[in-house]
Amino acid sequence: DCLLSRGLGDVYKRQGAFASIVNVGNATGATAVSITSGTGSTALASTGDITIDSDGVLELNSSAGAISIGNDAVAQAINVGTGAAARTITVGHADTTAVNLTSTSITATTDTGALTLTDGNATFALDGSGVTTLSGATTLDIDCSGAMQINSSASTISIGNDDIDQAIN
Repeated sequence: DCLLSRGLGDVYKRQGAFASIVNVGNATGATAVSITSGTGSTALASTGDITIDSDGVLELNSSAGAISIGNDAVAQAINVGTGAAARTITVGHADTTAVNLTSTSITATTDTGALTLTDGNATFALDGSGVTTLSGATTLDIDCSGAMQINSSASTISIGNDDIDQAIN
């Protein structure tokens, strides 16, 4: 064991092949903990869990490289906002140039509310009650390599029934 002491606080450094608990700082008053490294790296590794919890803002930033989460070759789930609390989950910014989702399948689910997709002009909306609308599209092209079916089990199917005179070919 090595005890480093300066003023009111002590820091213990332990090494060796034995079970050990290392405590840095305390939760009283205005205690702060700062870990700083120069041009080398700072690494946290554990064969157990690592938990980071904050009563205030928690930020993860990089000024010189990508921020990677789940980028090793280990097939484990990545959970964001899955705790039992109502949250708004924001990805991207108004100036973001792209949000890329790549997968063998993508599922977007809203249990009771609406789902809206927009590209700045057109809007595809599912209102949460079964009503689906596509509005604002300048062109809608539906092209099938097989059969195309338009059906209604409870009401009329209307094509060109608005008050705008256009040819239906």
